[in-house]
Amino acid sequence: MYLFTELNFFPFVILLALWSLGGWLIVSRIFDLDPAERPWIGLGVGLTVATLLANILARFLPTTIAFWLSALLIMGIGLALTWPLNLRETFMRENLQPGRWLLFILAVFVFTLIGRGLGIFDDYQNLPQIPSMALGDIPPHFAYDPKLIWSYHYFLLLVAAQFERLTGAAPWVAMDLARGLTLALTLSLGGILAYRLTRSQIAATLSVCLLFFAGGARWILLLLPARLLQAASSSITLIGSGAETGSDLTSALYKYWDIQGLGPLPFPFVYGSGLDASLVMAHAGYGASMVMLALLVVLLATRATRGWGSQAVLALLLAALSLANEVTFVFLYAGLIFALLIWLIKQRRLALPKSLMQVLPAMIGGGLLAMVQGGVFTGILMGWLGRITGTQTEALYKVSFAMRLPTVLSAHLGNLSLLNPVDWFVIIAETGLVILALPWVIRYGLELVRDEKWLEAAWIFSMIPSLLTIFVEYTGNAGPTALSRMTAHFLMVIKIYAAPLLWLWLRERSETIKVTALGWGVAVCLSGLSLFSLQFAAMPKPIYAEYLDHLDAQIYEKYWGALPTDAQVFDPNPLRAITILGLHATSSNNYGPPSNPTFLALVTNPDPHRINAAGYRYVYFDLPYWRKYATRFEDKCVVKLEQLEETGSDGQTSNLRWLLDVSACN
Repeated sequence: MYLFTELNFFPFVILLALWSLGGWLIVSRIFDLDPAERPWIGLGVGLTVATLLANILARFLPTTIAFWLSALLIMGIGLALTWPLNLRETFMRENLQPGRWLLFILAVFVFTLIGRGLGIFDDYQNLPQIPSMALGDIPPHFAYDPKLIWSYHYFLLLVAAQFERLTGAAPWVAMDLARGLTLALTLSLGGILAYRLTRSQIAATLSVCLLFFAGGARWILLLLPARLLQAASSSITLIGSGAETGSDLTSALYKYWDIQGLGPLPFPFVYGSGLDASLVMAHAGYGASMVMLALLVVLLATRATRGWGSQAVLALLLAALSLANEVTFVFLYAGLIFALLIWLIKQRRLALPKSLMQVLPAMIGGGLLAMVQGGVFTGILMGWLGRITGTQTEALYKVSFAMRLPTVLSAHLGNLSLLNPVDWFVIIAETGLVILALPWVIRYGLELVRDEKWLEAAWIFSMIPSLLTIFVEYTGNAGPTALSRMTAHFLMVIKIYAAPLLWLWLRERSETIKVTALGWGVAVCLSGLSLFSLQFAAMPKPIYAEYLDHLDAQIYEKYWGALPTDAQVFDPNPLRAITILGLHATSSNNYGPPSNPTFLALVTNPDPHRINAAGYRYVYFDLPYWRKYATRFEDKCVVKLEQLEETGSDGQTSNLRWLLDVSACN
């Protein structure tokens, strides 16, 4: 299989072993976990804490040293906590479950291979950042404008950067491997939570399936009467990939989804969702990492000891959650406030419960770390401090909101008004049928509040701020569809708990009700099952990225890490050179087409002297640009570092890449 030739497996296995064993020793010592749970939770904790340590150490040390040292520190912390260690006694009481490990490895392998064959969603946004992070740009700057701090949820990208630096995986391989690993671990943790609630392996398996496949149910719109479907279509203005797919909803439902980076088989638009995509579509920059971290917090919070160690681990997990997805982090903290309000109402008194002190240190510690570790909250804090002190450091993203009438935003179908009865059919289709399990989840949340299990209750009632986003419009510069992630949060909470809670409820119900629930589960998972089956065709056909080919990969193999990291590269298609060289380019202050005036002027009128004067040391271009402007680079000051060419059957050049050094063109 080609994946085995794309990275060095020995350092990869050593890295995973250090994360797994170190995390396992840590959680075994300071959390009261079942033996069957410790290996999986230990891997999650080891991966997470090591990544946070790497995020700190890489600011002071070369990344190779920082990344290995962070993994060794996890192992060292675990050994220190369990010393003196009786290995025989320790391993004898463990449930190592070799069959489950084989299934886990198979899942990682399959998810990674699927990712290697797909380049959908925001690979153009994330791949260019990973190579420079692997070379030491941590916390990262914006790849297209190094003056800007990249205030982004880059946790999973930092995991990928570790794979790139330590295993020799190219960024397009490292990113898919990071997504595959965290997705498989997310499903394992979801199964552990379900088994805790039900003590049934069947229920745990069904829960994993629902967590993975459940998503929107746009296909139910095909069941509407033609007149009603047409009325719904007339009230909707498609946006994003929805607008690219069809002129209106009715026509789009019968077409293939027009998105970039697809594999050999296209995806029917009718199985997509602009609000609640299933985890089979977790191909974005954060993948399933925020779900993985939220599950770790929930699983450990109810089994924590009263010592400082459990508080420290929970604080680190919460801080990592803010670096993986700031929306999930904010909603979790807001969920604690709502859980406390419910408790105060039920108790009819204003005094806070003493049990809150069991989680408050972790919440405070995680919040403080979130402010300084990098990411969105650090960018917000730096901007705020800069305005006060007059030494403002500019971050990429600006966050702002405005109030509006209740509206659900779909990233494909646009604004769906809750005041329009016709739009309700489309809203239900976009949210998916899993929403029918909401009453059971709320009831369980009330039980958690009663039992004062605060962090898990906070996770349940994080649904409330998510639901309240229907009254909010995002006006920041990340694009209006960023709001759909906020609204979709409550659906992820439901998907985690729906299967185990319904399993418990159905035990005493009639066969008719059980069969009905089974049919509901199939309907909930239909879109995800359909999309996942189509993704299998991508496994044998790996790609680099839509904007890269094999010549770019050859340049990457030779020059990534070999050039000064403070240099900039000029490429008419800046995505390409940034990704393969790990350098930056001042081409734009957003993710749209290049917009920097100097850059645009150089693209249409290149000159090595002017390119050097603009701050670019290297120039990289392809065949069309070479045919148009090759004579501009015949000056003696230009040094040709690399020239790759391919010829067609007619003997003419059919593909080309040049890498030039113009630093002597003063």
